Amino acid sequence: MEMQCGNSGISYQPSIIKNVIGNLEEVTLIRAALAMCITSVNFTYSELFNGVGSVSFMGFVYAAVISKLQSPSPNVIIRAIQNDWYYCFLVPLTLPILLVAVYFHWLSMKLFKHA
Repeated sequence: MEMQCGNSGISYQPSIIKNVIGNLEEVTLIRAALAMCITSVNFTYSELFNGVGSVSFMGFVYAAVISKLQSPSPNVIIRAIQNDWYYCFLVPLTLPILLVAVYFHWLSMKLFKHA
C-alpha cells in the first residue's frame, strides 16, 4: 500500500514508516503518513499574512490617494470612495497620537526599570 501526497509527487509507504517508527497498527501508520503529507506542504502562514496585508494596504492607498486623483466615475461604489475624505484625514491625524503613545510607552518602561 502506497500513499500519495496530493500533486507533490511525494509518496509514503506504511511499511517504510513501520520500519522507522516500530511495530504499529495500520491506522496509526496511515495517520503518520498523512502527518508527513501535511508537513510537506510549502505554504506558510507568513505568506498568507503578507498577502492579506499587501491587499489591505493597496486598498487603503486607493481609497485615500488614487481615487481622489481620478476623474469622477459612473460606478456608484467608486464614486462613494472618491467622495469620502475620512481616510485622507485619518492617517495624518493618527501620527501625532502615535508619537504621544510611543513617548508614554518609553516613559512607563523607564519608570518600571528604575522602580
